[in-house]
This record gives sequence, C-alpha cells and structure tokens, in this order.
Amino acid sequence: MGERPTGLDETEVVPFQFWGVTVDVHLRHSEDRDHVRYYFQDYLRPPGGAPSDLSIALLSTEGCFIGGAAHVRKDIHIRTAGNSWQLYESYVGEPTRATPLPPFLLPPLKSIVRPVHASAVASPQDPSRAVLLHGPSKAGKSSVLLELTRLGWHFVCDDTALLHNERTVYSYTRPIGVRESTLKTHPWLRAHLAHAPSFTTPTGTTWAVHANLLPAKRSPAATDWAWTVALRPSPTYHVDRLTETRWEIALDSRQDIGRAVADIITELTGAPS
Repeated sequence: MGERPTGLDETEVVPFQFWGVTVDVHLRHSEDRDHVRYYFQDYLRPPGGAPSDLSIALLSTEGCFIGGAAHVRKDIHIRTAGNSWQLYESYVGEPTRATPLPPFLLPPLKSIVRPVHASAVASPQDPSRAVLLHGPSKAGKSSVLLELTRLGWHFVCDDTALLHNERTVYSYTRPIGVRESTLKTHPWLRAHLAHAPSFTTPTGTTWAVHANLLPAKRSPAATDWAWTVALRPSPTYHVDRLTETRWEIALDSRQDIGRAVADIITELTGAPS
C-alpha cells in the first residue's frame, strides 16, 4: 500500500476533465492553483461528483511548486481510482520524467492520444482538415501558426499535438509562449498581452498568451490529419514537396515566416495568400 503523501491535508483540489478522463489536482498554494486554472482553463470541470479517474498531488517542501526555488525538493504523487497513492517522482532542480499534467502518458489517457512535438491549424475552407507543423524548437512552428490564424486559419494546437489513431488531431488549447522577439515579427500580438501572465527568461520577457486571448477561430474538437509541413532551420530559404501531402520548408524563422506562410497557403489551397 502506498503511503498518504505528507502535506496532502494542506492542499485544495482543482478538478479537470481531459478527453473524458477526470483528474483532480491537489495543490497547496493559491499561486499554483491560479496557474493551472489559467493554463488548462478549457478543461476545468465542476467540483464534486464521482471519484476522479486520476488524482495528482504536486507538493514542494517549501513555497510554490510551479516556478518555485530550484533548491527545493518537489514531490509528485499519483493515484488512480480505487488505488492508493504512489510516488511518481521526487526531484531537486529539473524533473527527469514527463509531467503527469495532463496525464498523456498515463492510463487511461495513454490509450486515447499520442502527444507529439508539433503545432496544427485547420483549413479555413474546410476546418475538419488540419496541417501538422513540426520541427525542432525555435524552427518557427508557433510563429507560422500565429500568422496563419491571423489570416483566418483555425487554431488546433501549439507545440504539442495530440494524435488519435494516427489519423486525427485533437484540439488542445493552452498558452502560447510569446517572446519579445516574436513581437517584432507579430506586432499585432501586443494588443492581446494585457491579461497574459509574463515571466523573465535569459532571452527577455515571455508572455503566456492563452489561445482564448487571441482573435483566432477555433477548430472542431477533432480534425483529420490531412497535411504535414516540416520546418527546418536554415540560412537559405527553400521549399521541397515530398509527396502530395508533405512538404519541408527550410527557413530562417527571424525573417522568413511571412514567406513560409504564403507558400503553405498556396501549396495547400492552390490560392495565393
């Protein structure tokens, strides 16, 4: 039998539902509760009802769990319905396991979706069909997504795409990290920062802008994975059509976003942007 986590009695529960899976998150500090409510605002559920499918306790030895001091030990405990608490991870500094919130890699959600490092937008002509944008960090995925949504494409997800049966992309809304450098290429975003929390990084200020703060249209809950665009950092811009539904774009994300967006629109819709 797992032991009841120390400090659990000092927590309050924030209840969520992710794709039919109910999750109770136990947090000690109001700042942490506000953080997860903002971050996963579209997945909040009313309190009470039947026991949750999964409970997660995020506990630190002092201060906040999220964004707390690096020298503080943090413990993550999980419990599935009808079972006892189990220690998921205990660490100081950086975790070594994937975050259990949302619990994409834990049952039962593990059998429903497969998370991949990608963004996705749906066609304005047919919002049931989506293009997956993938590539390494800072390749320009979020910038391309933001510009496409500004031009009328439908927001599906940013940075993490949820695949179901390798054919369907689920809508997944959460904040987009908008750096100061992003504002230089997307100045229209400044009008949507007022209600977004910000934090300081080595590269400057970053705003966590939730999809609900943007003027973007929303995709259906599930879209067909119709096309794939791979973004590859390169000093030289080039577009390669690999198949009828797959392209690779080599680009410099500091100066080629507009060009890449125009080519994506032309390739996918046959119409110039």
